[in-house]
Amino acid sequence: MMYSGEEILDDKEKLIYRYICAYIFDKHFSPSITDISEAVGLSIATVPVYLHKLVAKGLITVEQSVSRSIALNRYEYNFVEKVS
Repeated sequence: MMYSGEEILDDKEKLIYRYICAYIFDKHFSPSITDISEAVGLSIATVPVYLHKLVAKGLITVEQSVSRSIALNRYEYNFVEKVS
């Protein structure tokens, strides 16, 4: 089932998804687990838990054992915030 938009995300999921969208928009490749961890203030061990939730909600895909393999299933322009 494909969800539509930000309303289906909890606050931390929303923060991570917005960061991923903005990062891909700015840099044209996906962030690493470390990039996400540092940007949102989570441990490196916790980030994959949230990525799995975003995968389950149909917003992203992640190829296991491949670095920087996060891909957006749909792009939300209203989620984009400049990555500093």
